[in-house]
Amino acid sequence: MENISYFCNMKNRTIAAILAGGTGSRMGGECPKQFLPMAGRKVIEWTVDAFERNANVDEIIIVVLEDYISAVHTLVESNRWKKVTNIVKGGKERYLSTLAALSACETCAPTDKILIHDAARPLITQQIIDAVVESLDNCSAVAVGVPSIDTIWQVASTGGNTVLAQIPNRNQMRCAQTPQAFHMGILRSAYRQALQEKDIIPTDDCGMVMHYCPQTEIHVVDGDSRNFKITYPEDIKKAELLFSTGEK
Repeated sequence: MENISYFCNMKNRTIAAILAGGTGSRMGGECPKQFLPMAGRKVIEWTVDAFERNANVDEIIIVVLEDYISAVHTLVESNRWKKVTNIVKGGKERYLSTLAALSACETCAPTDKILIHDAARPLITQQIIDAVVESLDNCSAVAVGVPSIDTIWQVASTGGNTVLAQIPNRNQMRCAQTPQAFHMGILRSAYRQALQEKDIIPTDDCGMVMHYCPQTEIHVVDGDSRNFKITYPEDIKKAELLFSTGEK
């Protein structure tokens, strides 16, 4: 009875997995975008620091290109981050980086929470992190999105031409952001099933859960226009402007 009581009262861990394994080909240049300088620091430093400062996050795992593992160790030491518990090698595809993060969480309970966040989204707000973690108290999967400003077109190919096929209701559309968050057991289940197939559907983590665990309801919380992904050179200047005006 004492053991049962002990485990029932244990607090579930919340782990943030920062995916920094991309090469940033659309940015141009030799250095991955997450390691570019921005507002006096590297992009990835701003990103990790946001989760380091959040009271709801217990641990941080950084998934990174093998050639940059040493550089990340140096950043952890220089920033004196206390929550970074693991730095692991990422894969060529995004799903392989998530899988690497899951492998680093082998001792986690199924009800522990994992937040998967792009390292190239350095302006993630504390409000979004809080909302995602709190939502996981009532569901097993959470997505972050902002309303679509523009009308979205669905197109098709006909006779070598691209044609307009459908115009979805804009009020029902959301532009996806991260973090995407899950109970550890749900994400493990989705990936376990995916790995049994010859060809894994190349999608994000919410897409994995939707496809392989279709019974799981994914709640959507509001994102923020500032939580955009650094993709092109002009995005660095945009982010620096937001930092300089205190909008972070």
